[in-house]
Amino acid sequence: MREIKDNVNNQENQEKIRLELQTKELNKIIQDLSKNIKKHPVEILRNIQISAQDKHIIFRSTDLEVEITYFFETEQEIKIDPILIESNELSNLIKNYPNEKINFEFQNEKLIIEGEDLSATIPLKQDPNFPDPIDTSKAQPKSINFNLIKQAIEKVISSSSQSSDSKMSGVNFKTKEKTLTIAATDGFRLAIFKINLDEEIDMNFTISKKCAQEVIKFDATVPISYQTQTHWVLSTHEKMLSVKKLNYEYPNYEKAIPSDNKYKFYINREDFIKKLIFTSSQSEIVKISLKDNTLNIQSSDSRIKTKTLIKSVEEVKDIEFLFKSSYLIDGLKIFDEEEVLFTYKDENKPITLENNINTTYITLPARPER
Repeated sequence: MREIKDNVNNQENQEKIRLELQTKELNKIIQDLSKNIKKHPVEILRNIQISAQDKHIIFRSTDLEVEITYFFETEQEIKIDPILIESNELSNLIKNYPNEKINFEFQNEKLIIEGEDLSATIPLKQDPNFPDPIDTSKAQPKSINFNLIKQAIEKVISSSSQSSDSKMSGVNFKTKEKTLTIAATDGFRLAIFKINLDEEIDMNFTISKKCAQEVIKFDATVPISYQTQTHWVLSTHEKMLSVKKLNYEYPNYEKAIPSDNKYKFYINREDFIKKLIFTSSQSEIVKISLKDNTLNIQSSDSRIKTKTLIKSVEEVKDIEFLFKSSYLIDGLKIFDEEEVLFTYKDENKPITLENNINTTYITLPARPER
């Protein structure tokens, strides 16, 4: 987001403050602030908080899980004590505002929005029950490889449980020595991405799937990272994102990683995905059988059949599996390599997809219908 310039007129009457802002940039920000809170069940959290100090005006929203803050630089020092404005009303007005620039005038307990041949008034209020911002004053700022961390979250997040009540929901971060492991599981599949670090950092926590999606959308190259006891905070000079850490112990997924899958082969990733999509067009369960270095894929009713060649590694054995096709397709999509390594033991044990570098995906075969 480029700097938003303003025209600040601090009147002798300190209760009247006028700002001129760029509509397009302001709309983008207000929509971002509003998206998680418009329909929040707690009424006070359906508000955006506005304040100003020094040469910054600050817009903030929170749903107690995700807190988003934007900082606008102003040309003059201004002071606005924290006030609340109903997010739905503000976002609708800004979204439909027709001019390139918009004038905000803060006057006592109302916000006056003005433009050429139009005006609107929105009531403001103060409420001490609105949550305070996340305090990072005692947290140690850290530089992190944010682009790589975002990439890792994007790769594993589809394996996270869909249920927010499950202890398998969310994305887990774990550091050991100079390796950061980012993982997600739903009990049927597990995705793991490892990052080699230049220096040791302490990232041992879990965030919800919703919070992980907000981190992915955070548009910054090198934000500063803070950790409080309850939150992970990412900050630039224009925006701050705070996501809540989940307060339970994430399952020990390392026990689910097969250590005795001695049969291995390489398979062309793109070709395998295309064959799986075609074969599962009528039924999600597919039958996969390996024989004579050929992987035969057919629908559960055997009406649709395809095949693809493999490259064996040491020993392979003929085998037949049932799989939920989406689990295999999702797993294959997290890799960038042309070929991935497929490992297995027998038809009832977990298989792995690997790239021998930093990514492992594990899933279970489907059980035959009885």
